[in-house]
Amino acid sequence: MPGIKKKKPAKRVGLLAGFFMGLSLALPGACATPPPSDRQPELTFNHLAPIRLGVDRIEIVHAYAPPLRAPNVEHLLSTPPMDAAKRWAEERLRASVGPATARFTIRDAKVIEEKLPTTGGFLGYFTVEQGARYDATLDVLLEIIDGKGKRIAFAEAAAHYSQTVPEDASINERENYWFQLTENLLKTFDQEMGAAIQSHLAGFLR
Repeated sequence: MPGIKKKKPAKRVGLLAGFFMGLSLALPGACATPPPSDRQPELTFNHLAPIRLGVDRIEIVHAYAPPLRAPNVEHLLSTPPMDAAKRWAEERLRASVGPATARFTIRDAKVIEEKLPTTGGFLGYFTVEQGARYDATLDVLLEIIDGKGKRIAFAEAAAHYSQTVPEDASINERENYWFQLTENLLKTFDQEMGAAIQSHLAGFLR
């Protein structure tokens, strides 16, 4: 019928266009602002009594090379076992008078991530389970080297510690769990290496 004019939905189109334009502007801004990260405490060993050795100097050797790929995740930790072990040597071991050298070699400092099975489906929606386990290892060799480069005594220690993390843990919570993992690993290592030094390097203690 030529006498009837059809109305164009101009306002609706305009509203939809404005909605999608606002959405496109809002999304990049949301992605560009990550949640603030909690600052991790510093892991130190100054509160422990120093171990004085009858040597001229102490060398620290990093023999472990992180593979930087799964299942290894030590490179993702803010305080990886390698760095913590280095600091342990710097703050706990002291060189006293003597012609020899103490060589502190970090042979292993890995952290392995293992995903854990969780309940799926409807029941899983209402259940918070442990989503991953992290197994940390620290293996160190402490040698006494004479002036000719010959090893005359040594002590070694290996420590292991595991930590599980809930499946719904945030980034900050996961980093806190990782810090606890390294902290407890170093506590175990301190006990093991301290006992090994007393047993095998007693003649070099000052």
